[in-house]
Amino acid sequence: MKKRSLLVIIASAVTMFLTSCSTNIGNDLTQSFKQDTEPATIEITTSTGKAAIVNSINGAGYNRSGIQRAKDSCINLELEPEETATIHFQCEACGFDETETITAPYAKMWQCNCPEEIDADGNVREYVDIVVQQAQKEN
Repeated sequence: MKKRSLLVIIASAVTMFLTSCSTNIGNDLTQSFKQDTEPATIEITTSTGKAAIVNSINGAGYNRSGIQRAKDSCINLELEPEETATIHFQCEACGFDETETITAPYAKMWQCNCPEEIDADGNVREYVDIVVQQAQKEN
């Protein structure tokens, strides 16, 4: 009888241990597949009338960080002499809203204020890497 009671206690303890482990593993796996489907918006306009709207990049659901993914998808602009560009970065999730006017060669990794890791609302930090070059004047 003692052996059977001991076996039941051990089996119960093992079951509780395995259940708690699988729940944590399941939560970690679920977290790694979450994605932020609401990117920030980046509007780029130039003084000569060119315009573009691009979406930001994040690392949610990927095996690489948002910074690395943004570097790999860098936006390269080439401005004509005397041309300027205006960049407007807006993230509705955290309220980040910034505008810059570019008049010279420029490089910046833009990022919003969302958390680095995806939160319960599905928000995560958004990035965009922008490089602006100025064409040389022809003589």
